[in-house]
Amino acid sequence: ELVRHGLNGAVFFELVSHKAKTMQVVTENRFANAKQIAVLTARDQGCTFPGCDAPPGWCDAHHIVEWAQQGKTDVNNMMLSCSAHHHLLDRSEWETVMLTDGRPAWVPPVSVDPARRPILHARFVAQEVIDTLFNE
Repeated sequence: ELVRHGLNGAVFFELVSHKAKTMQVVTENRFANAKQIAVLTARDQGCTFPGCDAPPGWCDAHHIVEWAQQGKTDVNNMMLSCSAHHHLLDRSEWETVMLTDGRPAWVPPVSVDPARRPILHARFVAQEVIDTLFNE
């Protein structure tokens, strides 16, 4: 579907396990294109910083592994973050990671959590609960 509608740059797909929340959609460009933004919007539903309620339209696509560090413009290497939280990454010890199940998380500095455990936005935790409600 994505190839037929055209992404700028090369496209590679890698479907992950049935528990994964995303698929790999990669371009060679630095900035996410409209189709990648649509995938990020559907997955993240706004800024991914815990407790932030900024809607997707107020957010940037942030590379988890930075472009300058050979990070790919891939939906599995990107997350939505509002301008304030995107800039927080540049001026603090906060970091971002992608969990193995395809959910983006924020890693607090030692001053907030000495163990530096990744923190999910509440909407991801709520979705996990919803996903298990009807399991047998």
